[in-house]
Amino acid sequence: MLDKKNRIRLISVLFILFVFIFQTLFIIQINTSNNYPNNFLNSTEVEKNVNIRPSAEESYTEQWLGNPTFDSPIEPWFLLEEGDLSDVQATTSQNQGNLGVLGEAREFSLVVDPSNAIELAKWETFKKSEFDLYPHSHGINSSGFYTSHFWKESGGGQDENTPAVRWKRNITMDVEMSDYIITSASIEAQFNATVQAKTLTNGGIEVPNDYTSDEMGGSQNDTLDHARFSVEISNLECTKKFELAHNQTRYLGDDDVIGTWDSLPDTPMTNNVDEEVLIAYLTSILDDDPFHKSFTIILGIDIYCADNYFSSDQDNWQSLIIRYLNLTFTYEKKIDQLTTVSWNQIGDKLNDRISDIPNATIDVKNATLNFRHKIDQTWSSSSPNSEIRIKIGNNKHTETIKLSSASTSFQEAKSGGFDVTSLILKDVNLSLSIQVFLADEFGLDRNITISIDDVYLYISYIIFTPDTPLEPGPDLSWLIYLLIIAIIALITIFTLYQLHFKYPPMVRKTRKLRKKIRKGKRAKPILIHKREDIVKNHVQNLLQILKVEPKQPEIIDKGEKISQKVKIKQLQKEEK
Repeated sequence: MLDKKNRIRLISVLFILFVFIFQTLFIIQINTSNNYPNNFLNSTEVEKNVNIRPSAEESYTEQWLGNPTFDSPIEPWFLLEEGDLSDVQATTSQNQGNLGVLGEAREFSLVVDPSNAIELAKWETFKKSEFDLYPHSHGINSSGFYTSHFWKESGGGQDENTPAVRWKRNITMDVEMSDYIITSASIEAQFNATVQAKTLTNGGIEVPNDYTSDEMGGSQNDTLDHARFSVEISNLECTKKFELAHNQTRYLGDDDVIGTWDSLPDTPMTNNVDEEVLIAYLTSILDDDPFHKSFTIILGIDIYCADNYFSSDQDNWQSLIIRYLNLTFTYEKKIDQLTTVSWNQIGDKLNDRISDIPNATIDVKNATLNFRHKIDQTWSSSSPNSEIRIKIGNNKHTETIKLSSASTSFQEAKSGGFDVTSLILKDVNLSLSIQVFLADEFGLDRNITISIDDVYLYISYIIFTPDTPLEPGPDLSWLIYLLIIAIIALITIFTLYQLHFKYPPMVRKTRKLRKKIRKGKRAKPILIHKREDIVKNHVQNLLQILKVEPKQPEIIDKGEKISQKVKIKQLQKEEK
């Protein structure tokens, strides 16, 4: 039996070992259940279910854009322009992004006045065609563009009865007119003339009601004498022409005038084309030029001498002069249809938020875009369909802002912002474009600037980590078995030592015998030597040793001999 002290010690040690074993197995169970489904502690459960990590769901709201207030430097904003790049311009100022539509108003005016010798020197004379003859006299002087002609049927014949002369000047515009629209135009020209009125056979001009005669004594006035003054425009090659103004005499040279001569003072050409037609002609001629900049102005005088007498008719055109020309037109910058200008920004991918989370997914709950905008002056009524558009990626938002409704002071684009949730893609970089879209072709005579500021894109999203099976790790059950066996062996050895092996053999035999006697079992007797026998045997052993030892040649110390004798006597005494 163990005494009380030893029992307490044994119980304490066993308790500590039990706690240690239990804690070790618990830790192993947790680790293996989380990382290694193929372990002996949950092998049955693994057969039914794959080891699952619990799902997680986290919500976030994030402002996605950089530099929403257009601070300098402007990055990450950048501009894009499409269409006619001369129509638009993007700038920044005072922490705002500006989208400008560039208009311009210009005027062209060609004034030809005989008093302006520099202008007259820019003109050159040429034939109406290779088949037409010049009048007898023609040129340019301080009176203007002049000509005179005296036709004699008997002298010049029919070859000289239709002379004509032309003067031209090439014009080059300061700008390429394909980028402009002519908005107004006018043409004004003046001429004067002096002709002989009398008589038919001595140079008189025949007009309605004048005397004419054929061989039979009747009238010969199917056609009558006249002069024609004109203004034309053409391309530089003079292969395409349009007449802008003209005047053809009818009663100049009437026989009823007093005296020999009949005159017209400075007289406007009255047969001018309408403004709309004049604009169309100018536009057409400028479009014909490869560079859309050049055209030609042509002044002309045509004389027609009719044969109004059967014998020998004569016509005296004393002086025909184009005195003045004024061609003026205004034009505005043409804004091409479908031209756009925009401020843009490219942000992160939404999926970047879960790039380091295995098997996670992301869902957009809501995306709201808002910004402020203004216009510096009222939008042109010539383009009612132009608007501000919102694009995310390549997708256009359905809601737009008409430029005609924009205010001249900053206002919120939409109260509460635009819902752009449907435009958000998760696997591409989120790009935003705030774009001025010019939906019409129109003329603009001034610059108009649309400004934006405080651009915010708030995206609310959920990151969802689903129940996902864990990949099985290495099978460590052998290690667990080995550890358990080692622990059991340790406990067994420790228990055997405490209960049995720490006692001497004789005590163990005595304890064993006592146990059998207590249980009523037969036991072999234990041979126990008496003390006297033990001492006697020990003395005999010593004597035997002394007898066996050989005699030494050297001298034995007397003290040592006496000591040995005393020891033997003591042993003998104890034996008695």
